[in-house]
Amino acid sequence: MKLKENVIIKYSNDFNSTIINSGTREFKIFDENKIYYKLLLHPNNIQQNSELFIFLNENNLIVKDFHLDNVNIKTQKYFENQLISKVTNPGFGIQTILNKKVIIIGCGGIGTVVIDNLIRAGFKYFTLIDHDIVEKSNLNRQLFYKQSDIGKKKVSALSTRINEISNDIKLQTSYHYVKKSKDISIILDNNSSIIINCADSPNNIESIIAKAAQEKNVPFISAFVGQETGTITQVYDDQNKYIHSIESENVLSLEASVSVTNMLVGSILAKKIIDYLLQEFIHSNYAFYSNQVINFETLRLLHE
Repeated sequence: MKLKENVIIKYSNDFNSTIINSGTREFKIFDENKIYYKLLLHPNNIQQNSELFIFLNENNLIVKDFHLDNVNIKTQKYFENQLISKVTNPGFGIQTILNKKVIIIGCGGIGTVVIDNLIRAGFKYFTLIDHDIVEKSNLNRQLFYKQSDIGKKKVSALSTRINEISNDIKLQTSYHYVKKSKDISIILDNNSSIIINCADSPNNIESIIAKAAQEKNVPFISAFVGQETGTITQVYDDQNKYIHSIESENVLSLEASVSVTNMLVGSILAKKIIDYLLQEFIHSNYAFYSNQVINFETLRLLHE
């Protein structure tokens, strides 16, 4: 057991108190004889079930030692700092989620950002679905693609780039245009953790995904980029069923698009997915069953 990396211990002689800072939080403990202060400097000496241990545990200030295979040390430190202290076997639990399959539909402006973030967060297994080739017009906003990729299948070009980042990634690709739920259900299995929809066509793409996802009990989420706003939808799962909406099928896809807006939406989407999949293990304030809408003019994030 140890204090989390972002926990800072200080002693105030003015108040005879030990002060614990963790991010934006501060705790002040009256400690005239510096008993708590000395214990906190050597947390391994803190007895389990003691008053101090219970306090640290309930406020997510301590972390149990654990190891994640083939995960960057900086990423592991991040998970340690986000960890819910009461979790008994965090390494096994987090590793199990990271080893599940993530399905991404659409390898364009948002999809490439999402997969980049998830790979660097430690996820290992992906299925990529896209029926498009790399065009010159894609290069202003779609990560990984280069001039030499023009004319290639996006899933093929993306596979090459991903393998350059890490040789631990296990990829399946499908050069396919999703038209019906069967196109998705055939690739879902017991190891599928989530479907991420980054495609904007056909117009009823969410309804198509929802049917397959509900049949296989796999959650799904979507994201879209407009001119002034970007939307990350709520997570649809067995607790929050997708409800078909005619309005959602009448949204026109814009030609105008730049890298910054796609990267903002893709990064927020990736963070929401990470927090959702690891919610049993890490602390999160995300509203998984609400839409997040980012206003690109004000950078305000609204929940709907």
